[in-house]
Amino acid sequence: MLKFSGEEEVYSSFTFMITKCRDTTIVIQGKCKNIVMNECFNVKVVFDSVLATFEIINGKKITVQVQEQLPYLTIEKSESVNVYLQDPAKGVEIHSTCS
Repeated sequence: MLKFSGEEEVYSSFTFMITKCRDTTIVIQGKCKNIVMNECFNVKVVFDSVLATFEIINGKKITVQVQEQLPYLTIEKSESVNVYLQDPAKGVEIHSTCS
Protein backbone atom coordinates (compact mmCIF):
# COMPACT_ATOMS: atom_id res chain seq x y z
CA MET A 1 0.00 0.00 0.00
CA LEU A 2 1.20 3.49 -0.90
CA LYS A 3 -0.14 6.39 1.16
CA PHE A 4 0.23 10.11 0.48
CA SER A 5 -1.11 12.52 3.08
CA GLY A 6 -0.70 15.93 4.62
CA GLU A 7 0.44 19.22 3.15
CA GLU A 8 3.99 17.94 2.69
CA GLU A 9 2.97 15.18 0.23
CA VAL A 10 -0.32 16.39 -1.36
CA TYR A 11 -0.89 19.85 -2.83
CA SER A 12 -3.90 21.10 -4.78
CA SER A 13 -1.63 21.75 -7.78
CA PHE A 14 -0.29 18.15 -7.89
CA THR A 15 -1.03 15.61 -10.61
CA PHE A 16 -0.45 11.98 -9.66
CA MET A 17 0.62 9.79 -12.60
CA ILE A 18 0.28 6.08 -11.83
CA THR A 19 1.80 3.96 -14.59
CA LYS A 20 2.12 0.16 -14.96
CA CYS A 21 1.22 -0.42 -11.31
CA ARG A 22 0.05 -3.90 -10.26
CA ASP A 23 -1.67 -5.47 -7.27
CA THR A 24 -1.61 -2.52 -4.87
CA THR A 25 -3.70 0.06 -3.03
CA ILE A 26 -2.94 3.77 -3.26
CA VAL A 27 -4.39 6.21 -0.72
CA ILE A 28 -4.26 9.97 -1.34
CA GLN A 29 -5.47 12.10 1.56
CA GLY A 30 -6.11 15.76 0.78
CA LYS A 31 -6.83 17.62 -2.47
CA CYS A 32 -4.91 17.17 -5.71
CA LYS A 33 -5.51 18.55 -9.20
CA ASN A 34 -5.53 15.33 -11.30
CA ILE A 35 -4.94 11.60 -11.08
CA VAL A 36 -3.98 9.66 -14.21
CA MET A 37 -3.69 5.86 -14.30
CA ASN A 38 -2.14 4.16 -17.33
CA GLU A 39 -1.72 0.41 -17.92
CA CYS A 40 -2.50 -0.61 -14.34
CA PHE A 41 -3.79 -4.03 -13.22
CA ASN A 42 -5.65 -4.91 -10.01
CA VAL A 43 -5.14 -1.47 -8.40
CA LYS A 44 -7.38 0.29 -5.88
CA VAL A 45 -7.18 4.08 -5.51
CA VAL A 46 -8.83 5.75 -2.51
CA PHE A 47 -8.75 9.54 -2.37
CA ASP A 48 -10.41 12.53 -0.73
CA SER A 49 -10.69 15.13 -3.52
CA VAL A 50 -9.62 15.65 -7.12
CA LEU A 51 -10.19 19.20 -8.32
CA ALA A 52 -10.19 18.52 -12.10
CA THR A 53 -10.09 15.00 -13.61
CA PHE A 54 -9.36 11.37 -12.85
CA GLU A 55 -8.35 9.37 -15.95
CA ILE A 56 -8.06 5.61 -16.33
CA ILE A 57 -6.39 4.45 -19.55
CA ASN A 58 -5.78 0.79 -20.52
CA GLY A 59 -6.61 -0.47 -17.02
CA LYS A 60 -7.89 -3.85 -15.84
CA LYS A 61 -9.51 -4.64 -12.48
CA ILE A 62 -9.45 -1.05 -11.21
CA THR A 63 -11.31 0.17 -8.12
CA VAL A 64 -11.78 3.87 -7.43
CA GLN A 65 -13.19 5.13 -4.14
CA VAL A 66 -14.03 8.85 -3.87
CA GLN A 67 -14.52 10.31 -0.39
CA GLU A 68 -15.34 13.95 -1.17
CA GLN A 69 -14.97 15.61 -4.60
CA LEU A 70 -14.53 14.45 -8.19
CA PRO A 71 -15.98 16.60 -10.98
CA TYR A 72 -14.94 14.47 -13.99
CA LEU A 73 -13.95 10.82 -14.54
CA THR A 74 -12.70 9.41 -17.86
CA ILE A 75 -12.33 5.68 -18.51
CA GLU A 76 -10.65 4.70 -21.80
CA LYS A 77 -9.88 1.21 -23.16
CA SER A 78 -10.33 -0.36 -19.71
CA GLU A 79 -12.00 -3.47 -18.30
CA SER A 80 -13.64 -4.17 -14.95
CA VAL A 81 -13.59 -0.69 -13.42
CA ASN A 82 -15.58 -0.20 -10.21
CA VAL A 83 -16.27 3.31 -8.91
CA TYR A 84 -17.56 3.93 -5.38
CA LEU A 85 -18.81 7.45 -4.59
CA GLN A 86 -19.60 8.94 -1.21
CA ASP A 87 -22.52 11.41 -1.15
CA PRO A 88 -20.45 14.59 -1.81
CA ALA A 89 -19.10 13.09 -5.08
CA LYS A 90 -22.34 11.85 -6.59
CA GLY A 91 -22.47 14.71 -9.10
CA VAL A 92 -19.44 13.40 -11.01
CA GLU A 93 -19.57 13.40 -14.81
CA ILE A 94 -18.35 10.03 -16.15
CA HIS A 95 -17.21 9.38 -19.71
CA SER A 96 -16.03 6.03 -21.05
CA THR A 97 -14.76 4.78 -24.39
CA CYS A 98 -13.87 1.36 -25.79
CA SER A 99 -11.86 0.32 -28.80
